[in-house]
Amino acid sequence: MEKSCCSSLPGEARPLRWGLALAALLVLGAQAAQAAQAPPTPLEVVRASNEAVLAIFKKHPVVDAAVEKELFAVIDAVTDYAALSTAAIDSFCPRMSPAQCATFKETFTRLLRISSIR
Repeated sequence: MEKSCCSSLPGEARPLRWGLALAALLVLGAQAAQAAQAPPTPLEVVRASNEAVLAIFKKHPVVDAAVEKELFAVIDAVTDYAALSTAAIDSFCPRMSPAQCATFKETFTRLLRISSIR
């Protein structure tokens, strides 16, 4: 039976050992890749969206409909208007009808969205 410097197992067992080592490396590599693809932090999201908005304003000093569309594409992607509306208005809803509450939320959301670029 042949022995190597790295193993006391018979020669036939080496492929299994190498296979297990390779599998372990693949699992560790997949975990490292997954960790490297972690989602951005909230601060990173805010910074990136602010930089994108500032770049648009720098490129287009006058805001027309096309520029508004560009700005809203950036802002809408990172802003949860429904959550903001709910947080601001839900405490008033018990004093209103459901239709009034819904209208108030829609109006608030629309105004909040517009105010984000003007």
